[in-house]
Amino acid sequence: MNQDGYRTIRGNLFGIAGIKEIIANKFYCGYVSWGQHPNWNTTRRKNKDPNHLSVKGLHEPIISEDDWNLAQKIRATRSDKYPRSYSGEFPLTGLIRCPQCGYGMVAARTTNTAKDGTKKCIRYYSCGQFRNKGSAACRANSVRADEAEKYVFDRIKSVLNNENILKKLVATLNDKRTSVISPLEEELKALNEQISKCLKRKERYFDLFADGSFSKDELTEKIVDIDATVENLKKRETEIRKEIKDNSTEAVPYKVVKEVMEDFNTLIMNTDKQNRKFFLQLIIDKITVGDNHKIDTIDIQFDESIVNLMKTYTGGKPDGLPPSFIFKLVI
Repeated sequence: MNQDGYRTIRGNLFGIAGIKEIIANKFYCGYVSWGQHPNWNTTRRKNKDPNHLSVKGLHEPIISEDDWNLAQKIRATRSDKYPRSYSGEFPLTGLIRCPQCGYGMVAARTTNTAKDGTKKCIRYYSCGQFRNKGSAACRANSVRADEAEKYVFDRIKSVLNNENILKKLVATLNDKRTSVISPLEEELKALNEQISKCLKRKERYFDLFADGSFSKDELTEKIVDIDATVENLKKRETEIRKEIKDNSTEAVPYKVVKEVMEDFNTLIMNTDKQNRKFFLQLIIDKITVGDNHKIDTIDIQFDESIVNLMKTYTGGKPDGLPPSFIFKLVI
């Protein structure tokens, strides 16, 4: 459908979930439903009532009721024929980014049959856009799951076990924080000056209107333009202040980074699968993949709340770090 050029009403590619909703929608065969999704404002499509009211509508159907019923039978048959027979662990789901489109990669698997008839399931991470919307959106760009997971866990260990590597990463981190702050502060200063000029110009326009130099329509047009400009400037100001906060000029001590990384490694190696995935999803920002379909970089980030949460799991005492404490590493 996507390859044939069809698009949603908003011009987007069709996804699996959307197609499923279309096929299951009785509106297309002439019915109107009521109460299908109770508590729509809070639960949206997640809370579906199977006993909702469905009656013949006054609109003209685009397919026959027999065709609609046949489609539901085919769906049910395929569901029974291809049950989900494997639910292996995929702790890096969404963290690994597709090297082509940047979308999160999701679970995929193939089953190979050997000459003796034995079957082996091979796990992959594949582009989520491709899995959901097909080749019109992206390519699979699959990464072997066992290789990716081994690399991520081994890389964390190697950084911890090599003091020189970790010290170099911390030095790079602190240098980057210092170099990032200066241009951001200059941009922030320039933004504040622009905002101040806009507000003064707004006052001047009101004075000119009071003197009869501007009509009401002219004043409204100019004020709307200024307000839009100020809104954009303030939006950028908020972004800059967040970047400055995330890159505090105070250097991050090597000892703190080492201790945090040790706690992280302890958690992902010794905790159960559910908690391991939870902490990986919480701490790893993204994992990039090179053109060779191998892991390239691992971006991790910590703040005070994450560090203290890890301490509660490892049995340590929370460090009492300042609320602004945050650092990011690329390993």
